[in-house]
Amino acid sequence: MRYEKGFRILDKVNDTGLLEEALAAMIDFYNRTNQPKKRKIYEDKLVKLQTRD
Repeated sequence: MRYEKGFRILDKVNDTGLLEEALAAMIDFYNRTNQPKKRKIYEDKLVKLQTRD
């Protein structure tokens, strides 16, 4: 939950590089804790972020 709360705060910042790093950390965390559904949510957000530029 803390990761998700932190990401919601960072999501308001207009820094694509910072958001990409945060999303990569979230994906890694959910991968290590074997939570594929949550990992997929953040993978989709990362793809969306990378394709909007």
